[in-house]
Amino acid sequence: MTRKRKPKQPKNRSETQKKLGISHPMSTQSSKLSSGTTGHLLKEEHHLFAGPLPPPVILDQYNNIIPDGAERIMVMAENQSLHRRQLEKQALEAEIEDKRRQREAEIDDERHQRTETRLGQVFGLLVVVFALIASVVIIILVPGPGGATTSSILGGGGLTGLVYAFHYSKSKTTKPSDNQKSK
Repeated sequence: MTRKRKPKQPKNRSETQKKLGISHPMSTQSSKLSSGTTGHLLKEEHHLFAGPLPPPVILDQYNNIIPDGAERIMVMAENQSLHRRQLEKQALEAEIEDKRRQREAEIDDERHQRTETRLGQVFGLLVVVFALIASVVIIILVPGPGGATTSSILGGGGLTGLVYAFHYSKSKTTKPSDNQKSK
């Protein structure tokens, strides 16, 4: 013969639960069935709320247990809200400062690049001018085919280098802007 187990009766509620009027989440109650036999019903209650504060009914019950309990909970929620807003403000200020520093770094990089470009142009011009002066001096000092050949190679090489450098620097500066337009 199989013996049926009776559900365990919940222990007595704590004094705090009694004061708050909160029933045990699971409680059993006996009832008579229509056949005359006694059965047990199981009752389960769940109380949920969302947000920083409990509903006003529960806040009022806190006042019954703890003097100024609801006021203390309200102050705690206000302090937490103020703290959260301060943290959000700090994060926003840090993000703004980071973007400002990034922009300053970009401006410094652009200035540095322009300075390098100008220096390259000046030194390139100096090299070509010296190459042309040297080729003229060679033609004057070394008459004949040897001087003319050396002079033309030196002067022509300098001019070719200048044209190549000018073309290379132009194509280098126009490519990034083309890439930016396609993005």
